[in-house]
Amino acid sequence: MKFTYYVKGFECESCARVISRVVSSFPGASLTEANQYTGAITIECEPEDEKQIIQAVREKGYSLSTQPLQTDYSAEKSPLENGKNYVLGLFEGKHGFQVEQSLLQATLLSFLLTIGAEVLASIILNIPLENYKWLFALSAVAVSANAFAVWHSIAYRKEFTCMNGMMVGMALGMMTGFMVGAVVAASNGMFVGSVVGMLFGMAIGAYTGYCCGIMGVLEGLIAGLMSGIMGAMTTIMLLNDHVIAFLFILFAACTVVLAGLSYMIWKEAGGREGKAKLPSGLNIVAANVAIGLILVLIMVYAPKGPLAWAGFGG
Repeated sequence: MKFTYYVKGFECESCARVISRVVSSFPGASLTEANQYTGAITIECEPEDEKQIIQAVREKGYSLSTQPLQTDYSAEKSPLENGKNYVLGLFEGKHGFQVEQSLLQATLLSFLLTIGAEVLASIILNIPLENYKWLFALSAVAVSANAFAVWHSIAYRKEFTCMNGMMVGMALGMMTGFMVGAVVAASNGMFVGSVVGMLFGMAIGAYTGYCCGIMGVLEGLIAGLMSGIMGAMTTIMLLNDHVIAFLFILFAACTVVLAGLSYMIWKEAGGREGKAKLPSGLNIVAANVAIGLILVLIMVYAPKGPLAWAGFGG
């Protein structure tokens, strides 16, 4: 029996080969037709195998529907209009932005709580806040900005195409590793900054890229590996040349990139009621603050190299 579905994320012949291999792994099943322009595929299989085959294709990172995909590109809005709608929906409480609004509220709250927890920790643990205040502020920015994008990707990861998932894994692995590596290197030097940046970047990159299989995992691992070292290296090279001012500029640029990634997630998979899977706001805030405090403990108590900013002024 033949079944027709429409695949979002059907980009080229390679996608057809991937889907064909998945379908052919079921006895007697085959992919009889695949049109990359309309996204239509026709599967010939036993009726009892249909659901299992569709689930297997979805696990490869493809979104399937029984309805034809939107092909009237003249009716699509421009990127500028979509970006404006996203910003307005995020801040004005428009319908279809519940996930994004909840995440924004949780992120802002966790940023404030992280700053408060860092100040409290400095009092309890007798940490010289004068030396660490700017680094603590930067670490709170790094955690909050990346956390918003990470939780946003987790909410819609089952709706991503293979290409979406690879982009998410690469971008989050790169931004997380770069920002964490840069701020930790300022307090602890090149070695610790590189190691910590790599660990955070590779872990986040692999986890968020896992939704589209091994390609997404590899994208995330490679991005985290490179960015952790590059972030630390950037800080060390600028130690004697307004490093803190540059880090604020750098983190602002990274936040713009993460905002663009969040927009991409919303455009490709967002606004679908009942599709998002997100933990409670309390769990999100607790996780964000916990990660912020872990970074504080690393910056204060991890070994310090011969070149580090914290404790030396400027």
